[in-house]
Amino acid sequence: MAIDGAYIPARIYLAQTLVRLDRFDEARDQFEQALAHEPNNVDALFGISQLDLDTGRHEDARARLEQAYRIDPEPSELHHALAQVYLIVGENELARRFAASAATAPPRRTMHDPRRERALPRAGSLQRTLSGRELEEQGRYEEALVQYEIALENNPGKVESFVNVARVMARLGRNADAIENYREALTANPREFNALVQLADLLERTENTPEAIGFYQRALAEQPGNGRVLYRLGTALATSGRLDEGLALLGRSLEIDPASPKAHLNLGVVLARQNRLVEAEEHLRESLRLDPTDPEVHYNLGFLLATRGDFRDAERHLAEAVRLAPGDPSNRQALAAVRDRLRAER
Repeated sequence: MAIDGAYIPARIYLAQTLVRLDRFDEARDQFEQALAHEPNNVDALFGISQLDLDTGRHEDARARLEQAYRIDPEPSELHHALAQVYLIVGENELARRFAASAATAPPRRTMHDPRRERALPRAGSLQRTLSGRELEEQGRYEEALVQYEIALENNPGKVESFVNVARVMARLGRNADAIENYREALTANPREFNALVQLADLLERTENTPEAIGFYQRALAEQPGNGRVLYRLGTALATSGRLDEGLALLGRSLEIDPASPKAHLNLGVVLARQNRLVEAEEHLRESLRLDPTDPEVHYNLGFLLATRGDFRDAERHLAEAVRLAPGDPSNRQALAAVRDRLRAER
């Protein structure tokens, strides 16, 4: 049975209406049904790519936008979106190329997404963002912040601009301002994945772990299989004393990324706190194998070995921790304590 040609535009219009109502999951379902019947529909590819962007699925968004571009390479809103996704994934040359073509492109009404009418990057805003990214990569954070703030002024509905401003403010130590901008981003789009994760990271660094846990949980709801979020949430839960929950999530993160030295390290620390020393040592040694230059691994492994009475091996790892991080007093204190014990045994 043939599908009526009017069926696909109706699906897309319904999806766009659902987006306006913040019913994003239902909108995604309508876009996907349209694509199931017409896989090369540019409007549906564009629409679902924006939902991917909003939930941090940047590579999925990139793939859909590139597919749409192969079908219809003429300058349009699609070029704005491509420039934005290339900027997010660090492809700055491609971002500049599409930003330049987008600057001369009239908007295509058939590709219009009603929720993003204020959020589509204007040419001037996009160029400022590109300049900001280059300056940020060079470590010129004050100058980068100026560019990002101008981009935000030019396009105040752009969620990613709030995130850019917040990220650089955090680098400059302006944590309260950074947190405020992350919250602005999440007011505009409560499901913005990067804002959720980066705000949670900042809250944890500023010792607001309970609130950080809430934002990590929201990020995990958006991407349940994200190994980095599982690792960060597991670590935060363990830090707050919820060891069993933290242990479970750290284990899940290693199932996704078994070569993560930090996940092995933190899992080892949690196991040691539960007095499961044999398992803890296994994970600490695996972390050391993956990254032998991390002083934190040497410190924790040395501490564990000292607890077990293996002071000679403990001394070796603690001495390496001091060599790698000479400014950390806890390394020197632990090494001094182990050497005192070795002298007492002679």
